Amino acid sequence: MENWYHRNLQGEEKIAVSDSGYTNSELALKYLKHFIKHTHSNETRPLKLLLMDSHISHTTPEFALLAHANHIHPYQFPSHLTHILQPLDVSVFAVYKHWHNRAVQKAMRDMDVDYTVQSFLQDLLEIREQTFKQGTIIKAFRESGMWPLSFSIIEKKIAVYAEPRLSTPLPHTIASLELIGWNQKFQDVLSSPSARKWEQSYSQVQAQLTKNSLLLSQLDKITTQVSEQMKRKVRSRKSIQKGGIYSVSKA
Repeated sequence: MENWYHRNLQGEEKIAVSDSGYTNSELALKYLKHFIKHTHSNETRPLKLLLMDSHISHTTPEFALLAHANHIHPYQFPSHLTHILQPLDVSVFAVYKHWHNRAVQKAMRDMDVDYTVQSFLQDLLEIREQTFKQGTIIKAFRESGMWPLSFSIIEKKIAVYAEPRLSTPLPHTIASLELIGWNQKFQDVLSSPSARKWEQSYSQVQAQLTKNSLLLSQLDKITTQVSEQMKRKVRSRKSIQKGGIYSVSKA
């Protein structure tokens, strides 16, 4: 682990982890201070736009006030759309995965069949250098529509996830409308005994159509939930260190 710090870090980076393995408000605030330092942000410098997701750690009063005091405007991506709008997700991560796969394949050819965390850390420097190139980063911002700002690109991406518009009514809706029309016609021509029987049948059919509509709605929700679960990836999080931020000088 000590060798990794010396080999991969240059002096200004900080490694931050939490006990839960997830970011939190404390780490978000420390990240913002690090961002302010290295972008030379303050109240006299031009306004900077900081793009981020809508995690709760980015919405605390402390985070917002510190950003405002240093002339930084935090702008949150719409919920559940970072995978199509965030430059990292749109382009950079694909390149990162490519070079990670290359590293794994090379390890396998060298008979390192157990590609461990230690193996990954040994390859991390080269993976980062191959991934975070100027051309890749510029392409990521362009294809996501973030810069140059392109509403047409963003609109096209979001439209893929919009609720579909039905050009024709659903079958059970058509049946219900037809039934209402027949009911109006029969009310004027049926005798009293026949009208009562028709009313009973009409009520039963209407109840069944309503039940079918509810079942279709529930099925649609279940299908959506299953689809979302299939898209989620189980990620294993292993701590490099326990708690707080670790600087290069301490390493």
